[in-house]
Amino acid sequence: VKKKTGPRKLFDIETLSKYKGTIVFSVILVTFFNSIAYAATQSIQYYMQDTLGLDAQNIGLVVFLYSILSVVISLIFQPLFFKKFNDWKNLLIANGTVIVMAFALSFVDIPMLVVVMSVVIMMNTLLIAINQTLLSRTTDVERGMLIGLNQSAQSLGGIIGNFLITPLYAFMPEITNHRLPFFMMGIMLFIVTLIIIGPLKKQLHEV
Repeated sequence: VKKKTGPRKLFDIETLSKYKGTIVFSVILVTFFNSIAYAATQSIQYYMQDTLGLDAQNIGLVVFLYSILSVVISLIFQPLFFKKFNDWKNLLIANGTVIVMAFALSFVDIPMLVVVMSVVIMMNTLLIAINQTLLSRTTDVERGMLIGLNQSAQSLGGIIGNFLITPLYAFMPEITNHRLPFFMMGIMLFIVTLIIIGPLKKQLHEV
């Protein structure tokens, strides 16, 4: 005889409470990480035009190259990361790499810019994948809601990047040479990481 089960809960407060730390910290990290990736992709095209002197055709070529390269290195390296390292180590790798790369954007030439931007995009997708893995460990009842929160965090990141970082592009260009957004991206992620990395580590080991 098939055992009857009760109705599925639309909102399982016990599950949400159990994983609240992981949810909060991972969503915060995705928000700020995505704000940096968004600001990089927005500011870098103007930077190539105003500072590096590229025309529209060459800018399009560079964007195409680092977009394609990011897909290639993602397919190669992300499976290796997940196989070799746990979520905590992958999180540190993604954060640390993007912090370094954000500062490096101000000093690279065109060929290295292609490499740096492809790595930034790849590490952003790595972080999203880590976050999806964490959220998928909760129950099926809450999974849809949690994935929705993750998507909202990505969208919020774009808004924050557009509001806080991208406008810095035009701030005192004669002094900053349009490099300020990249420095601010590195600083912001570094500060956010310092604030939440300890609590998030605890949550990651409890999940």
